[in-house]
Amino acid sequence: MEAPRARAERHSPAPTPSIARTTCDDAPIWVSNCNGGMYLLPGALAAMIGEKWKHHARSLYASRDLLEGYAHHIDQISFAMAILDLGLEVEALAVAGNFPLHLAAQFAAGADINPRVLHVHWLRMGDQRLMATGHPGVDRAVEAVNAVLA
Repeated sequence: MEAPRARAERHSPAPTPSIARTTCDDAPIWVSNCNGGMYLLPGALAAMIGEKWKHHARSLYASRDLLEGYAHHIDQISFAMAILDLGLEVEALAVAGNFPLHLAAQFAAGADINPRVLHVHWLRMGDQRLMATGHPGVDRAVEAVNAVLA
């Protein structure tokens, strides 16, 4: 059976993208497939990117079976496809600029991580405060956010 990434690449009219490695598990990923927690776009390109992004999101949603268990990433994948269509280059943020709080356990216990931006999915307590991770630098950022939420 063909892998979901290969089917998505075949589905896209854009050229086959360059491959990068993911931050957490060193897996292959399109270089334009950004961790969707934070996007910083030049204002002059925002409308053009947005138009292509929406186009690919609608197209992928209509063919979401191509993505198997990755359909919940349609927004992120369609952004990658828009960037490829437009021939734009992506500069990935350092992990501190878009720290995936829900993946904190994948970082070494003694890792020196001091996030400026926390990318949050589900690591919240019942009162909507963020949960500690066991990483001192990350937990200082979590405490700062929780102080604002209190």
